[in-house]
Amino acid sequence: MAAREWTDTLLDELLTATDPTADAVAAAVLADGRLDAINALMRSLTHNAEPVPAELPPPVIDYFERTAALPPWADPARIDAGEALFVRYGLPALQGLMLRALPECYAMPAGAEILIQTGRLDHLTRQRVLETVHFTVDVMVPGGLGPEGRGIRSAQRVRLLHAAIRTHLRAAGWAPAGRQPINQLEMVATLGSFSALIVDSLRRFGVDLTAEEEGAYIHCWNVVGYIMGVREDLLFHDLDDGLALWRRVRERERGRSPAGSALAGALLDFANGLVPGRLFDGINATMLRHLCGDELADLLDVPPSNWTRFFLGRYRRLVAAGDAFQDLGPFARWIVRRISHTMITSLIGRGRAGERPSFDIPAELRAGWKLPPKEGR
Repeated sequence: MAAREWTDTLLDELLTATDPTADAVAAAVLADGRLDAINALMRSLTHNAEPVPAELPPPVIDYFERTAALPPWADPARIDAGEALFVRYGLPALQGLMLRALPECYAMPAGAEILIQTGRLDHLTRQRVLETVHFTVDVMVPGGLGPEGRGIRSAQRVRLLHAAIRTHLRAAGWAPAGRQPINQLEMVATLGSFSALIVDSLRRFGVDLTAEEEGAYIHCWNVVGYIMGVREDLLFHDLDDGLALWRRVRERERGRSPAGSALAGALLDFANGLVPGRLFDGINATMLRHLCGDELADLLDVPPSNWTRFFLGRYRRLVAAGDAFQDLGPFARWIVRRISHTMITSLIGRGRAGERPSFDIPAELRAGWKLPPKEGR
């Protein structure tokens, strides 16, 4: 397929395009006035095959039923292969998510400002990281996009959450010239951060992937992007297409901002809390610089690498050894996956007491929507 050109004309257009389907549903939810009840009903909708509660407003029922189908071009074999890749490299993939994908987004000042507006920084960052990890696990574990999985429902609810935040920001007068909040450029860039940037991060960790494996991972996330309202003509042709978009996004959108630096600092504080003891203090800043590069890290005021940069070579060899060990047979794969599963489960459970994320329309935005306060708050 011919390489796509992410031109300034196209990117300018995407800054003003949003998601009319989800926006209309969010407006209906807010007009209904029963946010708590609607959130509770949507929270009960966890598995892809579960029927939509009849008590939801008709526009919401229609939304969940109409947007649940996979696109006609979705390839089950490639989805299985992409999910198998995530299982094989789950831990470094999630490290790439925390220390590459999120910081790349924080270095976009307009998006960083939106992220920082809805609550206390430390709590908000911890919550967002955990919800991002949970969402990734929902869609990328084997069967996550199948009838018994949770990935489709999670994607639908996050899409509706984004639409609700977009509705609030518009009502609050958030109107930088030439752009809409949570626009299609930010949406497709975020999709690229979950897909292309993760594959590139695995490369930087020393993982040697085939073109078929890379393509399968991109395909999985294209399916997720379709469900989440990314325009179909923007979905990535391949890994190079996704990386090309991010090069253009960096050229146009990257910059220094107080919001970006604050988010990166809170992210590192959270990540450092996951590392036991004090011996490896600085490892997360070192890994962030390794994955993102010094230019971006400096924009976010990330501390310089310390002695832990010498650990990176050993870690790359450890990742490669785990990869080779899995090739020894099913039992070896089971051992590595159990270790990875234990560490991922520990990360997800940290700070949530084992609870799943709700992806609710946030109560913090009630004042902007002129909704009554939640009881007990």
